[in-house]
Amino acid sequence: MKPFANALIFACAACVCPIAPSAAADMARLEVMHNFVGSDGMSPASGLLKASDGNLYGTTYHGGPLGGGTVFRITPQGQLTTLHAFGDHLTGVDGSLPVGALIEGSDGNLHGTTSLYGDPGTGIFDGRGTVFRVTLSGVLTTRHVFRRPGGEQPFAALLQANDGHFYGTTVQGGAGGTGTIFRMTSDGTITTVYAFRTDASDGAQRRQQPRRCCLPHHPAGRADRHALLR
Repeated sequence: MKPFANALIFACAACVCPIAPSAAADMARLEVMHNFVGSDGMSPASGLLKASDGNLYGTTYHGGPLGGGTVFRITPQGQLTTLHAFGDHLTGVDGSLPVGALIEGSDGNLHGTTSLYGDPGTGIFDGRGTVFRVTLSGVLTTRHVFRRPGGEQPFAALLQANDGHFYGTTVQGGAGGTGTIFRMTSDGTITTVYAFRTDASDGAQRRQQPRRCCLPHHPAGRADRHALLR
């Protein structure tokens, strides 16, 4: 399998697809890198990140050993490793159902969000999403658990700005109940920068959509919407 150093990477509801630039106009040259089977995750919903170690990193929306999605690494040779498994509504102590893409922070770690659950300190996994940090070797730390009356359900990727802080959005919660823009400091302190208005005059509940195309893969004549393609 060829390296993906010069590949274009895009994401869709069905797959995550690195494509060589020369093949961008010739979709028949797509190459399967990995087929998810459920136990290693299902439905990758966002784009991949090429990290400083040369590997690609991403998330699956659900599936995995605990049912709530995964963080994974895939090498240029197509070897996939599950770095972390998220739980469901009964086991989602560190969140569940990641939607937004990962980013690599200035600290060399990966940073991302889950859209639901997490333990806000109550002993019950009733959080409304999390911000997490995960090392390239797979050690995950929950930085923040969202809950009412703050923002709820972060769907999009984080952004690390020039000030070193992380910024993101939620699609619900906040003073108007319709989402927020938040800032997180290096120590994990969350501040609501802006709460969207209830009347939606400022674009309330508009989210970044990670699904950009739909290219189902059909091995052996069977529809399989959970594949990594090159």
